[in-house]
Amino acid sequence: MVTISNEMKRHVIRELLTDGGNHREYVFQEINREFLRFAIEFLDRAGAAKLRWEDRVTDQSGSGHWYLEELTSTARTKSELGVIGGVPDKTVTNIYGSGTRETVAEAVATNVSHLLEEIETIGALHPNDAGVSLVLPNGLAFDTEESLLLINSLAVKRDQIRAGYWASVGNGAEEPLMRTLSKLYGLQDEQFRSGLKKDGRYQVDFLIQHSGVECPCEVKLNGRGNPESVTAAIARNPRILLADHISTQNREKLDSMSISWVDFSEDGGFRGFGRALHKYGFPFVEPQGLSGLDSILDTILPLT
Repeated sequence: MVTISNEMKRHVIRELLTDGGNHREYVFQEINREFLRFAIEFLDRAGAAKLRWEDRVTDQSGSGHWYLEELTSTARTKSELGVIGGVPDKTVTNIYGSGTRETVAEAVATNVSHLLEEIETIGALHPNDAGVSLVLPNGLAFDTEESLLLINSLAVKRDQIRAGYWASVGNGAEEPLMRTLSKLYGLQDEQFRSGLKKDGRYQVDFLIQHSGVECPCEVKLNGRGNPESVTAAIARNPRILLADHISTQNREKLDSMSISWVDFSEDGGFRGFGRALHKYGFPFVEPQGLSGLDSILDTILPLT
């Protein structure tokens, strides 16, 4: 999982609290930056690996040998080894029932062999196609087989980065978001805590409390394409659901269950939190705007 900085968490929270704000574009651009940094470094390593293999090996007739014999040796972790071979961590575990480095190496060798076979088959079916060739700035060129292996590895890494960022945004930004809202509305620190665990699992994400009354809260930052996440949150029976988007259908369901909701995709969406506090009898201070946001974020998410 990616570890996101306090600066990124602050940016996500600002975007969510801004009228109709959308943190997802910011996160998407961070994914782009991380991927492009990796792609440049990876292709440079691949070029160096190919040159080392060509200097070392006399018989180079075995297509793709340098990829398995030289490039895989540069892998610093088993996850990176899986990326080189185009096999994500979870795929290795699901297929082989194990995630050891030895198992990953076996999966990589098998997958690269399969890919080379598929590339050869496709080439035979389309003999007149020009193919594809990646060329590095130093002039080193990869043939079609090598280029497609590299493209496949980059695709696996892109998906890995994407999944890691979105999981980390959910895990890393939810609690400071709730703390920020609580402070914005004048709640005290002792009125807020993380959810209760039962059998090793959280019953709810967070609790706010006043005079013995506990108000369970669920936070979901999964976007428009994940309505099941809202459904899962509803199943925990919260009193307040906060999300970056809540569909009309889910709003109606929440209303029918007397669950208050906060939809950050609306203009002034964060003010739904104040309406929920009023509904459940919490004393609070209605913020006039977000002028105090930076001061609150300095306390919750200090920049070092």
